[in-house]
Amino acid sequence: MTIKNRILILDSKGESSVLHDDEITQLHDLSLNLDSLSRAQNSISWQKSRLQWLQEGDTNSKNFHGVMSNC
Repeated sequence: MTIKNRILILDSKGESSVLHDDEITQLHDLSLNLDSLSRAQNSISWQKSRLQWLQEGDTNSKNFHGVMSNC
């Protein structure tokens, strides 16, 4: 079961009844884990984007260097 699914189950249960202390703790821990995983995914995506930019450059950089080398 995924973290998101477990959070949804606990949220649904919390809407219809009172959660036990261990369920509240579990919900809190799952939320922290989901946030941590989200931050890690964002960091990985940013690093991949930066690596691609460093390898390929961008249109503006190529244009700028082309103009400057012709001066």
